Amino acid sequence: MPPPTSEGFDIPGYRIRRLLGKGGMGEVYLAERMSDVGVGVPCVVKTIISGASNDPMMRQLFIDEVRLVAGLRHPNLVAVMDVGQAHDRLYQAIEWVEGMDLEGLADRAARSGEGVPLKHLLYIFRESLQGLHYVHSAIGPDGRPLGIVHRDISPGNILISRQGAVKIADFGVALMTAGKEGGTQDIAGKPHYFAPEIWRGSPASVQTDVFAMGVTLYEMLCLRPLFKREGSLRDIGMEIIRFDPHKLLEQDLTIPDGVETLLLRSLAPKPADRYASALEFLEDVNDYAYEYGIRLLDAHFSRYVERLMGGGPEQNDARKPLFRGNPE
Repeated sequence: MPPPTSEGFDIPGYRIRRLLGKGGMGEVYLAERMSDVGVGVPCVVKTIISGASNDPMMRQLFIDEVRLVAGLRHPNLVAVMDVGQAHDRLYQAIEWVEGMDLEGLADRAARSGEGVPLKHLLYIFRESLQGLHYVHSAIGPDGRPLGIVHRDISPGNILISRQGAVKIADFGVALMTAGKEGGTQDIAGKPHYFAPEIWRGSPASVQTDVFAMGVTLYEMLCLRPLFKREGSLRDIGMEIIRFDPHKLLEQDLTIPDGVETLLLRSLAPKPADRYASALEFLEDVNDYAYEYGIRLLDAHFSRYVERLMGGGPEQNDARKPLFRGNPE
């Protein structure tokens, strides 16, 4: 029989390896999905703990999340492998990405005495934006746009495998905001990546994800948070509402030549001045690389990741000093 979870729960057909994380409503495990011939396929199993499983709203949220992303298939997204119920607890099995998140990669690069080289950052953002554009433009079985907004884009939700694959993870917040009017009454995710219009009570949109990508790009370039990590939600919201990217970039001399354009358009306070889509952002990343003679090659990036990670398997280092204190 497979080893039980921390609550004595096991899933037929799976071998639970170890606990990866536990929150108030669920548990996340590294596991293997066992085939009929005894071959295990590594995966991550997300379950709702017993109390939450009996809550009709939590059960529906869990099912809706799976329904939202189960049909999404793209090289730059973490895929859903299976969903089911065992011992009255719902679970979903998702693709296991052996490696670390973007935050961990940047921290490791900083500890090596340098940041992530610009050509590799551009590669990461090209791949991430490809996945994000696919999500935003996904079509349902009825031929209608699904209208998915991720709304939790951050360095911690961009995963990088040891082989150099870049994948967007965690659509739980997208589920919670789908079909809602959004606004601060429904805040979920990481407030430091919310666009100004969210703080003013407007609904999440494609362009709020674009803003979060812009924040992430700045933080990876400069290896420091864009917005202060301490303070109340109100303080964070006011800082973002008052944010002026032109003033920031005039004072910051560490931004590489030409990258200012990417940051100014992705971080524009008004949605009308921001990239209208992840695809527009992606096109500018590609144009920048071409203009400056930067080759964004899979093989170059995978060698870099292999050299940087070294050692044995690991996933998502513990929170880094640069990014501690996130209220979530």
